[in-house]
Amino acid sequence: MNRPKNIGTAFESGLVRYLRGKTGDMRIRRLALAGTNDQGDIGPVYAHGCRGMLECKSHKKVTPALIEKWKGETLRERGNADADFAALVIHVSGRDGTGKHPSFGQNRVLMTLEDLMKLCVGITWQTGTEEARRWREACGGQWVETTVDGFVWFIHGVGDGE
Repeated sequence: MNRPKNIGTAFESGLVRYLRGKTGDMRIRRLALAGTNDQGDIGPVYAHGCRGMLECKSHKKVTPALIEKWKGETLRERGNADADFAALVIHVSGRDGTGKHPSFGQNRVLMTLEDLMKLCVGITWQTGTEEARRWREACGGQWVETTVDGFVWFIHGVGDGE
């Protein structure tokens, strides 16, 4: 396995370790690659009756263009997984990438505002309802950012949160 692949695998394994430790949910695991039908890197993650997946990225240099590409990948894989929500987790240079140190919790997490609303209040939308249409329109495809610790707070109500 090449060095970048090893770094990515270590980051994914670290995220599983960190989330299991913070939430106690041993169902969280690394997912197998599935080519064009990939369903994310980590899952399932449960929160307030919703099932989600996580896409992980650990790059030496993170650019806005890469983040936009990764957002599209995250949404595509959320669809492949038929998940209720998805999050993009990005390793921040200088922060732990192994899940063994508290600084791991300061890595970045991005998700759509719609998905964040599902986590905050357990909102689930039935396809085709007027309420669903209004919420999706209000969210407008916007993305929001927190940390891994903030994400843990949203899904489990523990940790520092942000």
